[in-house]
Amino acid sequence: MENAPSLLDCLRREAQRLVELREYPWPLPGGEDALHEATAQGARLLLQAEGEEAREYGATAMRMLLAAEEAAKEGKEERRKELLMAARTVVLVGIFETFGPPGARS
Repeated sequence: MENAPSLLDCLRREAQRLVELREYPWPLPGGEDALHEATAQGARLLLQAEGEEAREYGATAMRMLLAAEEAAKEGKEERRKELLMAARTVVLVGIFETFGPPGARS
């Protein structure tokens, strides 16, 4: 499977997707589900990455996403949005700090 994307390629693609989603004001095109899914995917990829720092960023983002889901269940919409955006930021920082920004060469 030579043509399969590497973990680093997948991380950079998710980072680019998260950056692009941030360009839109609320409500997001495709709904907030698009941001949640991209953030969760980025967090899962960080959890699979080599290096304790990358995995810690992924775990932190996942905890924030779970807290956002709890806030939604409690009807705390502003808190849910804050946690979702914070989780997105953690994933982006994790990717950029660990692997460099989208477009960077390994």
